Amino acid sequence: MTVTPEEGAKVMVMAGKFKAYAPHFEGFATPESAVKDMLKVIENASLENGDGGAFVSQFGNKQWL
Repeated sequence: MTVTPEEGAKVMVMAGKFKAYAPHFEGFATPESAVKDMLKVIENASLENGDGGAFVSQFGNKQWL
């Protein structure tokens, strides 16, 4: 896949916004890492913990990056 200079510039703007929102953000997770994180959240979810109906991130909370 070839990225045009215009697309590259847009990606850099988006990355800057991610960094401003979450200074600890170091880049996107690999697919394998993302799946492991999601499965951990799913396996630890329970109604007893108040997880029913909640939209949560791969971290199990509202932190999206």
